[in-house]
Amino acid sequence: MAHLHINQLQSKGKRRLDDDSITIGRSTQNGLVLAHSSVSREHCLIEITDGVARIRDLHSTHGTKINGKPTTEAVLFDGDVITIGIFEIVFEDTNSIREVPIDEMDITEDGEFVEGVIPPAPRDAAEMESLKQQLREKDERISLLEMEEVGLNQTLDDFKEETERQKQRAAELESQLEGDSQAQANEIQNLERTNQELQSKQQASEKENSDRSAKLEKISLELETTNTKLSEAVNRISAHKKELETLSAALKKSRLANAERDRTLASIRAEAQQLYGVSQQLTSIQKGLQALETVYVETDEWVETADQSDSEAYEKIMTQQAVVGEQLEAVHIKRDEATAQLQQLVEKYCRNIAAIPLIESTQSNPKRSLLSRFTGS
Repeated sequence: MAHLHINQLQSKGKRRLDDDSITIGRSTQNGLVLAHSSVSREHCLIEITDGVARIRDLHSTHGTKINGKPTTEAVLFDGDVITIGIFEIVFEDTNSIREVPIDEMDITEDGEFVEGVIPPAPRDAAEMESLKQQLREKDERISLLEMEEVGLNQTLDDFKEETERQKQRAAELESQLEGDSQAQANEIQNLERTNQELQSKQQASEKENSDRSAKLEKISLELETTNTKLSEAVNRISAHKKELETLSAALKKSRLANAERDRTLASIRAEAQQLYGVSQQLTSIQKGLQALETVYVETDEWVETADQSDSEAYEKIMTQQAVVGEQLEAVHIKRDEATAQLQQLVEKYCRNIAAIPLIESTQSNPKRSLLSRFTGS
């Protein structure tokens, strides 16, 4: 049959486990009542099934310990010490045999058991004697604690005597205060005046706080207006920035166009110089052509007025006329070649001018005006 030995500071007890289960706690509804604040109302439960006792913690406040180790559920063996609050309960059951497989134990190299693993119960008389010695030492500690409790009770009695003396002193002071009732009345009047002054100051302070709140609200509105204006200014700056970026891109494009225009103008100037040279050459050819035409006309007149009877003189005039005709034909060819070259240069010149939008001729047909300028036609 299993028993529970209960050790507490002021008392000891023993309880036999007759039922298959027993609840332990502070409530009187439990099978074993431990009336102390360190024990929960329903602290733990011990169940015996097929001769094996198990203890299970019922979510207590301070927990349940087996041999000093906190546990929520464990098998009880003979000699196990159950700690519940300030109570220590020794479980006795000579029929229980502690069997723990070696491969399920965590044992250090020194042969000590790791925390959380239940150590084996004593199996011989020496170990039982050691456990009884531990119980005797605990009994001695309990005796010392009981002596300390006696000392505390004596201190409590001294404290009660001191309390009585303080009550007597309070009664004397109360009697003295009754004699000073007039002074207390005057003091009360002074306190009332002080209270009125404080109330006046409080009202003034409340009015000042109200005025300050109104000013703060006005400042808040002004800040909101300022923030709105700042937001608008930021938007305008952003728009201006975009416009500047657009203008910068346009300016860059304009600079590139101006550079291209300058290159085209330089080419046009060179072509103009070439046009001028060809025009001068054409003018010189035109003058030579006019001179040859005059000579040819004169030679033709000589032929018409020449005496054909003088064959030698007539032959000479005809030969001269033929030479002038050949020269005139050659000059005509040169004039045509120069005119064609001038025509090509004028067309190229006009194309280059048309490629520059900023430079436009005021005449309706710049090609024709240039041709007429250089050819005189």
